[in-house]
Amino acid sequence: AVVLFRVHQQHFRRILQGFDEEARNHRMNRLASVPFLDSLNEQQKLKLAEVLVARPFHAGEYLIRKGQRQRPWFLIDTGSVFVQNISAGGKDYEDLVLKEGDCFGHRAIMTGEDAAADCIAQCDGMVFVVDQDTFREVVGNLEEAILQSQDEVKLRAIPVISRTTACNQKLISYLAGQIENYSFQAGTVLCKEGEPLLLPPALYFVRQGKIAIELSMDDTPNVISRDGFFGEEQLLVDTVGREAYVPNYTATVVEDCQCGALALSACRRVLDTHRMGQSQDVLEFDS
Repeated sequence: AVVLFRVHQQHFRRILQGFDEEARNHRMNRLASVPFLDSLNEQQKLKLAEVLVARPFHAGEYLIRKGQRQRPWFLIDTGSVFVQNISAGGKDYEDLVLKEGDCFGHRAIMTGEDAAADCIAQCDGMVFVVDQDTFREVVGNLEEAILQSQDEVKLRAIPVISRTTACNQKLISYLAGQIENYSFQAGTVLCKEGEPLLLPPALYFVRQGKIAIELSMDDTPNVISRDGFFGEEQLLVDTVGREAYVPNYTATVVEDCQCGALALSACRRVLDTHRMGQSQDVLEFDS
């Protein structure tokens, strides 16, 4: 004997439409958690939601390998991803854990460079994926917004910041918003080893160009280029006192460059900078 179940075509289409609408709404909610997409209008977000492809992953799986040339954009729906071996611009960053609502891959989309880290699944989960060309076609040029999002990730991966803020996302976003951009000509000396600071203390991210970091005890300078950073120890000035702090290196611009600088004065507005680098209770504030 054979038992058949029947559903009317109209009902079948209505059911599928309901599933499609539910899936689309879920993607839209996930996109709402990505700060650099805030500037998109509802139609652009809807278009992006429609091109996202759901992809399951399993614990231990490499979603991105360092040096990889493919440049997809990932948005984590469920699960978590461990980001390790992060290096860019001649500097290493601390490992990171990305969770639901976090995204990665936008640096490569913006710069066209190869992946700067390994991204490994910590557990089974799901990501939404879109390739570079489709992403750019749908959202256009969000370079400024993506840049701030990158800065937030970088701040979470620099010990003096991550330890102080306990990676409080609202606070990290505030600090990233306080980063100001400066241009320096080749030959400019930003600080000298053993001498008082020439500029207000700050953490610098190199956007373009190159800066040489030289130590008197080392014959080979460390050249910091795009996406590298230096000056993180300058954020510790208040822990020892301005007069007592002198840099142990010389930083010289060797190629016209642009830098984003997070000034210690900006950190003072929301942190106890006398305990910078130490875990501290962070008050909730209106960003």
